[in-house]
Formats: sequence, C-alpha cells, structure tokens
Amino acid sequence: MEAKNGNKQLWLSILRWTARSIGTLLVLTSVIFAGADIIEKHNKQAAFLSNPHKGLIILTVLCFFLALAGLVIALWREGIGGLIAFIGMLGVVIVILNNPDFNASLMLLIILIPSLLYLLYWWLAKNK
Repeated sequence: MEAKNGNKQLWLSILRWTARSIGTLLVLTSVIFAGADIIEKHNKQAAFLSNPHKGLIILTVLCFFLALAGLVIALWREGIGGLIAFIGMLGVVIVILNNPDFNASLMLLIILIPSLLYLLYWWLAKNK
C-alpha cells in the first residue's frame, strides 16, 4: 500500500513540475515576443488605429494575457490558475474561429497543455 502511495506522489510531482516548466517557458517566450512586437510596431500605431477589427484584436490580446496570468497564478494555486489559463485560451480560440480574417495561428493552443496539466494535477491531488 505504501509503495502505491509513493508512486502516486512521484507521478503527481512529475505532473506538477512538467506543467510548471512548460507554463513558465510559455510565459517567458510570450513576454519576449510581445516586447519585440511592441518595439517593432511602435512607429506603425496609426495603422492599428485604423484597423476595422480593432475590437477583436484587443479582445484576443486581453484573453491571451488572461491565459498567461493564469499560468503565473498556477505556480502557487494549480486549480484556479489552470482554470483561468484554460478560460483565457478558450476566449482566444473563440475569437479566432469566428473571424476568418484574423491572421493568427491555432498554434496558440499550445498554452492549453500546461493549463490542462495543472487542472489534472489539482484534480488528482485533491482526490488522493
């Protein structure tokens, strides 16, 4: 009985650290790319303001930052952080799928991986 409990603890630890590693890498990568994009587009702000899809772009960015914030929160509170990240990415996906003119990739769904891992860890740890 003790060996099973120890094995479960090991798997929970692996699951949690995998989610933490992937989530932290995604947050850091996103911050670096966002910073580079802001610097590059600093002089092209007039083009953004005349974009007819400005509201959708803002909504997508807000949902994406909500997902990133969820990943940061999940470092301390796995359940609520994973849920926030999952909901934020669902918002991004809904906006992207409902607007065929959007020039965004569904590769953004990769952020769902750590959020689902966090939720799985939270569920398994809660039910142990």
